[in-house]
Amino acid sequence: MLLQIICSLLAWLLVVLSLFKIRQVTVSGLTYVKKLHQVPCSGCVYFTGDYRLKCTVNPYIALSEDAINCRDFEAIVESEKIPNVVSAQCNCSRIKSKML
Repeated sequence: MLLQIICSLLAWLLVVLSLFKIRQVTVSGLTYVKKLHQVPCSGCVYFTGDYRLKCTVNPYIALSEDAINCRDFEAIVESEKIPNVVSAQCNCSRIKSKML
C-alpha cells in the first residue's frame, strides 16, 4: 500500500516536472525567435538575398544575432528598389498568341 502511494507520487512529480520543462523550453524558444526578428538585414541596401554572399559589407554576420546592431545598416528607400525587370519586359503572352 505504501509502495503504491510512493510510486503514484513519483509519477505525478515526473509529469509536473515534464510540463514545467516544456513550458521553460517554449518560453526560451519564443524569446530567441523574437530576438531573431530584430535582425534588420532584409531591409538593408547591402543585403543581396543570395545565399553565397548575403551582405556585401559584413558577410560573416549577416542574418545572425550579431547583425542586430549593425553599424553599416542603411535602410532601403522605396525609390532605390530595383523593379522586377523580367516581368516588366516580358512579352511572353504576345509571342505565344502570334505563334498560334
